[in-house]
Amino acid sequence: MLTLVPITRGEEPPPLEWRPAIKPEVKQLEDGRLDVGGVIVDPDRRTATLPVRLNQSNDGEQIEYLLVHENGKTHESLLKTSIQPFHLHTAMLLLGVSRAAAQHAVAPPENIDDEYLALAPSPLGPGVSIAIIAGEERIPVETWVWDEARQSAMLPANWVYTGSYFQGVNFIAEVDGSFASLITDPASLINSGDPRRTVDDNWYINAQASSLPKADETVLLEIALLPEPVDASADALKLSPEKLTHPAQ
Repeated sequence: MLTLVPITRGEEPPPLEWRPAIKPEVKQLEDGRLDVGGVIVDPDRRTATLPVRLNQSNDGEQIEYLLVHENGKTHESLLKTSIQPFHLHTAMLLLGVSRAAAQHAVAPPENIDDEYLALAPSPLGPGVSIAIIAGEERIPVETWVWDEARQSAMLPANWVYTGSYFQGVNFIAEVDGSFASLITDPASLINSGDPRRTVDDNWYINAQASSLPKADETVLLEIALLPEPVDASADALKLSPEKLTHPAQ
């Protein structure tokens, strides 16, 4: 059974805006874990944990994102958080994500469409699993996503930590507020390796999931770094970055 913590509503934080990524404060906790701007890093378990809330603004609508910032594309997302994307990225670097191994990114169009998705390269990078913490239990977050084509909950998605990219001093995941995407989006920190990542009208909130919390109640999302990298299809990148550079550079 999930332990849910009610959210106290207050003033809405200001919208995300074009700004440089700011390095988070890193605190050493007594148990050996690290607090990285609100993301709890466990070096032994190679996990990063952050508080998230079920989004209530997209009830009955299709979703394209698993997790966004609370001032990001919430109308298209299952979950939202107040944590900054660059803080999670810093946490993942501390867990050992290699900047050199991360793929180059090419900026998608302002509105990701079917034509872009059909040609988008497969996500490359370290594999991660994403789960909801419920006491000692870990609930795969895919159980909260409905796959319309399969008429069932989403299968394990082979999540890939693609790491977003910088344009100048601006970290694009921070600008867009994108953490984890169900469709191919280079701006997002994490991308799905599911074959239907190229279909933007396939995903919904799985209202049948018994563990689904109430809207705007807090749960903890755990991102675990897997021992082996994930290559969704072994395809070579079809596009080469000319104007944008990845954090690795």
